[in-house]
Amino acid sequence: MRLSLTARDNTKAALKTASKLGSLMRAVARVVSFLRSSKQKLLLIAVVVLATLAVSAVISALLSRTTNLNIPSIGAIYTIGVEAFGGDLQSEGESKYIDWGKTYTGTSTNRSFYLRSLSNVKAALKLDSANWTFKDSNGKVVEGPAGEYMDLEWNYDGRGVDRNETIEVALSLSISPSADFRSYLLVNDVKTFSFTIVIQTCKYGS
Repeated sequence: MRLSLTARDNTKAALKTASKLGSLMRAVARVVSFLRSSKQKLLLIAVVVLATLAVSAVISALLSRTTNLNIPSIGAIYTIGVEAFGGDLQSEGESKYIDWGKTYTGTSTNRSFYLRSLSNVKAALKLDSANWTFKDSNGKVVEGPAGEYMDLEWNYDGRGVDRNETIEVALSLSISPSADFRSYLLVNDVKTFSFTIVIQTCKYGS
């Protein structure tokens, strides 16, 4: 009786072990089947990841070597209620502009000229910039930041200017040293940029 029970227990244990082994083999078979069917997808994912890492490495290397990128710039000047002339101001026909020369990321460039008020009353002056345009080496306009990496300021202190009074002003163009901006310049092959400078009179004391 004891021998019979022992044999029966051994048989149950063997069947249980065989069942577990069968389940394990079926799981292995499913994994192998999945890998075979997904081989191309996995390969594509690996290629995309490697390509992304390679591009990032190249950009990082370029940025580390080019702390100051230079980009020539022109700033066309439009005036309302005031006349601009002399100094660093240049003219072409009726158009007036500032040639900022080669501007560098992380630096500021200064230009000065004269303003004469044409207002009938004492007026204040207002400075605005717009139409920031970036072009690549082929002269093609490229999409880019609308001047958020550029800062145009001047030394005008807000005092009132009488009719026909002439004052000298200095404009300062600062370009951000941001790594994101330098990356944009490199990736898009930006070689030049231009923008519009608007100077106008406004009510003094407002």
